[in-house]
Amino acid sequence: VSSGAHANVFGGKTVYGADGATKNNKLTLKTGAAVTNAIAGDTQTASGTAEENILTVEDGSAANAYGAKTVGGKALKNAAYAEGGTVTNLVAAQSQSGTAEENHVEVKGGSVANAIGAETVTAGDAANNKAIISSGTVTGSLKGAQSAGKATKNTAEIKGGTISGASVMGAEAKNDAEENTVTISAAPTSNTSTTITGGHSTHGNAVKNVVNVNAAVTGNIVGGSTDSTTGKDAIENTVNVHANVTGNIYGGHAHNASLRNTVNIADGITVTGSVFGGS
Repeated sequence: VSSGAHANVFGGKTVYGADGATKNNKLTLKTGAAVTNAIAGDTQTASGTAEENILTVEDGSAANAYGAKTVGGKALKNAAYAEGGTVTNLVAAQSQSGTAEENHVEVKGGSVANAIGAETVTAGDAANNKAIISSGTVTGSLKGAQSAGKATKNTAEIKGGTISGASVMGAEAKNDAEENTVTISAAPTSNTSTTITGGHSTHGNAVKNVVNVNAAVTGNIVGGSTDSTTGKDAIENTVNVHANVTGNIYGGHAHNASLRNTVNIADGITVTGSVFGGS
C-alpha cells in the first residue's frame, strides 16, 4: 500500500468455514499510506489459525498494524516490523481467545506508541513471543506479550532506540507471568520515567522473571511484579546488573508476598538509586 487513506487493508483474509486459516501472507505499507487497520493475515473463522504472516511498515501511518489476527485459533510465528513512519499499535499477532506463540515484533525505525509481540484479548495464553527495539522510538509500551491468560517465556530486548517514558516488559498477564525476560544489550535513550519489568501479573503471581542489564540505562528496573490491588505474589524473580543504572531496582514488587527475589550487581557497577531485593 503506497498511497491514499484506507480504513482496512489485508495481505490475506479468510471467513471460510469453521477453521479456515491464513498462512504466509505479506503486507507492506510505504510512503503515502494512511491506514486505520492493516493486517497481514486476518483469520475470522471460529478456530482457524494464522501462521507466518508478515507486516512491514516502511513509511506512512497506521493506527493498528498487525502481523496476524485470529478469533479462537492459534496465532503462530507471525511478525510485524516498523522501519519508518508512524504507528499507534504495532502487534505481531492478536488472538481474541486462542493461544499466541513464537510471534515477533521489532521496531527498527519510525515512531511507535505500543509494540507487542503477541496479544490475547479475552482468553488464551501467550508463550515464546518477543519484542525488540533496535532503532526508532517507542513512546508507550514495548512488550513481548500481553496475555488475558498466562504469559510464559516471552522476551523483550533493547538493542538501542529511544524509550523515554515508555514501559518495557517481557510480558504482562492477567494470570501468572512466568519466566519472562527483558535484556538490555545496547544503551537506549531513556529517562527517569522509563520502567523496565521482566514480567508483570495483574491478577496472579509473577514467578522467575528476569531483567538482564548489560548496557547502561536510566529508569526503574523490576524483575517481577504484581498489580498493587488485584495481584498476588512475586516469587524468585531476578535482576542481573552488569552496567550502570540511574534509577531504582527491585528484584520483586508485589501486592501480597515478595519471596526469594534477587538483585545481582557486578563489581564496579554504579546504581544511582535504591536497591530492593523484594518489596
